[in-house]
Amino acid sequence: MKPKRYRTIESFILKILITALVPAFVIIVGSGIHLIQLTIQESNTHVRSQVEQFADRQNQYNKQLFSLLTTLRANVLLLYNNPEQLQQLYMNIIAEYPELANITLADSKGSVIVSSKLPRGFSVADRKYIQDALTKPGFVVGNYMKNYATGEDSIAFAESFDTNDEKRVVQAIIFIVNNYSKIMQVEQLHTGDFFGITDRDGIRLFTFPEMEIFPTGKPVPPQVWKIIKNALTTGTLIYTYPDGVKRLIAYKPLFLPSSETPYLYVFYGRSYNEFLKPVITQIILELTIFIVFLIVTVIIAVSLTRRYIAHPIYNIVKAINSVEQGDYTVRFTFNNTNTDIGRIAHALDAMTSAIAEHNKALEENQKKLEKLIAEKDILLREVHHRIKNNLQIILSLMDIELDKKSNIADFVDAIRARIISLVNVYEMVYVSGDIKKIDFKTYIESLVTFICGDLYGFPERQVMLDLDEVLITVDRALLLGLVVQELIINAIKYGVRNLEDKISISLKEKNGKYALSIQDPGIGFRLSADAMQKGAGLILVESLTKQLNAEIFWNYEHGTECRIEFS
Repeated sequence: MKPKRYRTIESFILKILITALVPAFVIIVGSGIHLIQLTIQESNTHVRSQVEQFADRQNQYNKQLFSLLTTLRANVLLLYNNPEQLQQLYMNIIAEYPELANITLADSKGSVIVSSKLPRGFSVADRKYIQDALTKPGFVVGNYMKNYATGEDSIAFAESFDTNDEKRVVQAIIFIVNNYSKIMQVEQLHTGDFFGITDRDGIRLFTFPEMEIFPTGKPVPPQVWKIIKNALTTGTLIYTYPDGVKRLIAYKPLFLPSSETPYLYVFYGRSYNEFLKPVITQIILELTIFIVFLIVTVIIAVSLTRRYIAHPIYNIVKAINSVEQGDYTVRFTFNNTNTDIGRIAHALDAMTSAIAEHNKALEENQKKLEKLIAEKDILLREVHHRIKNNLQIILSLMDIELDKKSNIADFVDAIRARIISLVNVYEMVYVSGDIKKIDFKTYIESLVTFICGDLYGFPERQVMLDLDEVLITVDRALLLGLVVQELIINAIKYGVRNLEDKISISLKEKNGKYALSIQDPGIGFRLSADAMQKGAGLILVESLTKQLNAEIFWNYEHGTECRIEFS
């Protein structure tokens, strides 16, 4: 049985190893999934691109046939009364174009007038392309059919027109569908890919390469036709055919200029197995390499752990136990005491814990005592300084109000409002825990709420705030708060005349420079005699501004604006 000391350390090392390798496994699996998704996306793009190319080739070939029909129409008009010469012309064209099975000219009743292969008078009235040509303008394309003359799988391109004697005739070119491979240049396709064309009813005209599951003249699967029959543009679908192969298929309906319904459907398909096989093979290979690497790594890790960690630690524990009262400077700590390394830590700490803890406690207590004494001294001086400054401010405010010779009620209200402004600062200091600085934005917001709500009952919505978040010293906040208070009160009393008037307060900071602005629509001290009589507030504002070493600017262009700039 393996000694417990070995099992413990080996288990620990294996946990670390597995933990370290799990991300690699996740990365491999995640990369594989991403690669599969990317491959599917690329294949989707490929089949769409291919079906667009084949659609373009079909349209180009249609133009050739339509051009040929146009040329032949002119010859019909010239040679209508000379059927032998016209038939010879048709036969010459058939010889020149081997993909054409027949060229036929029929009257309005579907009776053959001239044909390269059908006898005169032969009825083709049952052919849908004859009926479509007589009822629809321009060129028409027929459905899949067996050619009367050759018995081959064919499709017709036709048009109707009037002869010189105003007889209605239909001229048709019969195309042999097994020639699509040359026209569409589909001789070289990726393994597992296929190209196909159906008529407007979903009947297969051509498939390359030829497969039993894609018989010519037979309809596409109903599940596929249900999706594509109403399609107006290129699309994709996934379908598993009777051969068991799952395929990604792109399709595109083709339209004639004169028709709103498709006359042909072009398909391009790709086997899922073919385009995913290399990717899956790669993923399996990477996972196999990873598992082999993991096994080899585990074997090596266990072997090295036994040789270089487990056994030496066990011996060190025994040796240290013999010198437990020796070197008190030795230190070794480990969180988990249930392991071999933890037992080493326990043995070393047992020898030195008494002295170490005692010395540590003395040092920490000494540092705490020195820190408390220093903080107490600083706080005491700070409190004395603050009390002195605040009392001096209150005395100055009282002197200003006494100089105004105000009645006792106004005097008390003015002093009360300003003292509350000072109290708000210290409330913020108490909440924040910072005796040096406060958030001036929050302070101004609370000051506005107090003045508008508690002091004057002024609608707070008429005060517009645009304040940057700025930290300033408590002393400066006290002075600026009094300035803002005086200016807001003055704006409420003398600047706002109706509910549409607004008071704007802004505080902006840029590169250590601050700009405080209070604006109202009133005429200001410059024009208001009433305001000049009550100019104690202005005196206070200018006095406080000087204490701040700030600059004050007045602007009366649009109401009254007081702008204070400081750093």
